[in-house]
Amino acid sequence: MVRSVKYRLRPTKKQENILLAHIEECRLLYNQLVCSRVQAWEKEKSLARAQRKWDAMKKRPKTDAVREKRRKVIARVHERIRNKRHNFAHQESRKIVNRHGFVAVEKLKVKKMQKNRRLSKSIADVAWLLFRHCLEYKAEEAGIGFKAVKPDYTSQDCSACGHREKKSLSDRVHHCKACGYTTDRDHNAAINILTLGLQRQVECMCPNDFIG
Repeated sequence: MVRSVKYRLRPTKKQENILLAHIEECRLLYNQLVCSRVQAWEKEKSLARAQRKWDAMKKRPKTDAVREKRRKVIARVHERIRNKRHNFAHQESRKIVNRHGFVAVEKLKVKKMQKNRRLSKSIADVAWLLFRHCLEYKAEEAGIGFKAVKPDYTSQDCSACGHREKKSLSDRVHHCKACGYTTDRDHNAAINILTLGLQRQVECMCPNDFIG
């Protein structure tokens, strides 16, 4: 026979305030993510609706008034989506440049990555090349360092000891068997990218010290 026992935890006033603060932060973050997802879904829904209407009209003669109206509608939808994408890239890149004195990114082969049929649409939507271009020229204007490094083994190498261990895309936590360092996979890769970027920056500043 299995028995279950319930315990009621009674936190102190200080612990209760801390819990409420964390819960409030989680609620705010969750609401922001839900809001952004709803906006993205509405954007895709309006585009799909305009695309269906255009597909039904595009075989008509070019002089047809209804066909021209549908063409202008879907052109405006694409223009609004493009403007939102450009606006996001410029705003977020400006925030990064203003907050930091050095920026390092991965030199991704976007065209090659878009050959994956399951990810091609998502990769095209986020516009990585546009974001990198905005970061690069804004960093140059602000006079801060910017380096693009090769993404080879940035997720597999341990940022603490350098041990390399293969991971699949489903492995989202980095746990080094050599030194025991544990962190988020993306955080570990970000440290490696920053380290490589700083190394390249130093090599460019002092090229004679790295010859031979």
